[in-house]
Amino acid sequence: MPSRPTVSRRAFLSTAAGCFGGSLLLNAGAFDAVTADASVPTWQQRWGDGTQRKYTAARPDPEALTSAWSVSLDEQRGNVAVECVDADRVYVRDYNRIIAFDRSDGTRSWTYAADEGSFARPTLTEDTVVVSENGTVHAIAAGSGRARWTGSFSAPYRPLVNPTAVDETVYLPTGSAYVTADPTTGFREGAVNASSLGTLLAATDRLLFWWTEGTLHATDYDGNIQWRRTFARSFPPSGKTIAVTDDCIVFHRQSPTGKTLLTALDRQTGDDAWQISRPVGDNVAVTAGPSTVYLGSGTSLYAYDAESGDRKWSLSAETIQPAPVVTPETVYVPLGDGIAPVDPDSGTTQTAPLLDGETPASLAAVDGGLYASSNDRIHALEEA
Repeated sequence: MPSRPTVSRRAFLSTAAGCFGGSLLLNAGAFDAVTADASVPTWQQRWGDGTQRKYTAARPDPEALTSAWSVSLDEQRGNVAVECVDADRVYVRDYNRIIAFDRSDGTRSWTYAADEGSFARPTLTEDTVVVSENGTVHAIAAGSGRARWTGSFSAPYRPLVNPTAVDETVYLPTGSAYVTADPTTGFREGAVNASSLGTLLAATDRLLFWWTEGTLHATDYDGNIQWRRTFARSFPPSGKTIAVTDDCIVFHRQSPTGKTLLTALDRQTGDDAWQISRPVGDNVAVTAGPSTVYLGSGTSLYAYDAESGDRKWSLSAETIQPAPVVTPETVYVPLGDGIAPVDPDSGTTQTAPLLDGETPASLAAVDGGLYASSNDRIHALEEA
């Protein structure tokens, strides 16, 4: 299996360096294209969430999940994370490489490595994995692990963010704009002037959300402002601290006095929906499901009603900054010793902990399966 693109990296970067003057990043016709079987359940991406781990419409049955396979990583390079799953493969990020494992038996399908630095969290759109690495964006064929195209992108005055995918289009920062491109071919489709919008945080079926100098903007896909709200914070929420529900955008921020807040705004108007002003830690994870918002803070997980902000329940996860994966009937909570399948409304555990004896670092769920990383191992739990 190839671990590097079949065309030299220098050739890729020289081709992509001048891409913004024309309509092409890099034509990938020479590379393998694999289309997943549409009849097989695949990972559901929630509102352009690049981490792929917040919410899925899949419904794995916790009572039917049993260990299918477990594999170890050779020469582990960093904190290993299960990032996304499709019909055929599990995609894992390990510092400066993406590794794909076959869902059926855990054999390694391919490895894609790069040399500039660590990869950010990838986005899976159709049959292409798009991932940022410092100033370079890589588009990787999901089936073969070969590079479809790479592009050099500069994003001054912005932190590194995950590529956002909307309707089979990826938004990539360059200078004061965001280029929109086809993830499979790299063809440039257009651009949004982001000089006054800042960093693209999230997307819904109608809106894009941006942050600059303490101001949250909501725009349409062309960058036309629908509403804006200004808060006392000069840097944007990270991918871990923002979530979008059917009605609200929820994010963790600081008040003018330095108090940490969890704020929910109506996603169509920007009006206040609710706010939680109780002190929480600086290192938090925000996740949202259909009816519940989850705040992982310290070693505890707090659940709030998505409509009112009323607290539903809390539990001690005994692991730092717990970030669950949420499905309609079950929220899978990483523990210091296993994974707890929890009822999203009551907080009661539905079964005994899964992966008892392991300390999961990341989770991903699809119909029929739950996948986790712990230390240097990848675990697959499948419905019997």
